[in-house]
Amino acid sequence: MAARSLRVRRLCLFILAICVLRAAETVVATNDNHIGEESSEILEWHGGKVTAREMWTAAFGPDGNAEMQATLRYSLPPRPDVTKVKPEVYEIAKNPPNDIFELASAVPFTFFLPDKDGSYVVFIQLDKMDMDTLKGVSTEHIVDFIRYIGCVYFGAIDGRPDSRIKVVLDCGELQFSSLWFLGGLSTINVIARALDNLQNLLGERTSDIVIINTSAVLQAMLETVKALMPSNMHLLVLGGPEEYVPQLQELIGKESLPQEYGGTALAAIGESPMALAMEQQIQVFMESRDGGSIMQNETQ
Repeated sequence: MAARSLRVRRLCLFILAICVLRAAETVVATNDNHIGEESSEILEWHGGKVTAREMWTAAFGPDGNAEMQATLRYSLPPRPDVTKVKPEVYEIAKNPPNDIFELASAVPFTFFLPDKDGSYVVFIQLDKMDMDTLKGVSTEHIVDFIRYIGCVYFGAIDGRPDSRIKVVLDCGELQFSSLWFLGGLSTINVIARALDNLQNLLGERTSDIVIINTSAVLQAMLETVKALMPSNMHLLVLGGPEEYVPQLQELIGKESLPQEYGGTALAAIGESPMALAMEQQIQVFMESRDGGSIMQNETQ
C-alpha cells in the first residue's frame, strides 16, 4: 500500500510538472498595462482601427467569431513590451542553455496554434521521448530547462496579460510500464524540486490538461491522481481516438487541432508559426549572447 501511494504521489508530481508552462504566465511583471511591441501600432481590421492587442482580445473574446479567429490563427500574438517584463525573467530568456534544442528534442513538446479561446495548445508526445538523453540530464539542468521555456514564451513571445496554455499529453503507443520503468518518470523528483524552486517566480494559474491514448491501467492510476490535484487544475484522461477526438474538438476546436488528432489545421506539429517563432527567438538569444561574449573577449 505504501509503495502504491508513493507511485501515485510521483505520478501526480509528474503531471503537475507538465503544468509548469501553464503556470509561467505569471512571470511577467504584475503591471496590468502590458502590451506587445506591435500592439501600439494602429491596424485596419474588420472595418475599424485597432491595436494588435485589441484585435486578439476581440477575436478570441465572447463576441469573437470563426471569421475573426481565422485571420489570426496563423499569425503571432503581440509581443511583450520588454521594458515592462520582470527583469529577472528577461535575463533568463536571453541566456538559453547551450543544449536547449537537445533537451527540447528529448522531451518532444511543441507550441501549436491558439484554440477557440485564444489559448495556445502545447502538444507533448511521450512515446517520442529520448529516454537515454533524459537519464543523463542533471537535476539542475532540468530545473533550468523548465524555467527557461516558460520565460521565453511569456517574457519574449506572448505579451497578452491574460494568455493561457492548454496541454495535450499524448501517450501514443507507450505503455505505462515503459513510462515508469524505462526512465520516463525517472526525473519526477527533479521536476518536483523545480516546481518548488519556481513557485515564487511562476505562480499558479488554471489550465486544461488532456492526457490521451491512455491504457486502462494508466487511466485507473490517473483517476486516483485527480483527487490529489489542485481544484483550479482541470485534468481530462481519455483513451483512443474514438474517445479523445470529439473531446478535443469541443475543448480546442477543429480548426486548431492537427489533422492526426481529428482537426483541420493546415500546419503540422512542429511547423506552426508559434513553434517556429519559439525556435527562432531562442536562436536569436543564443547568437546575441555568444556574439556579446566574443566581443567582450576581444576587447580584453
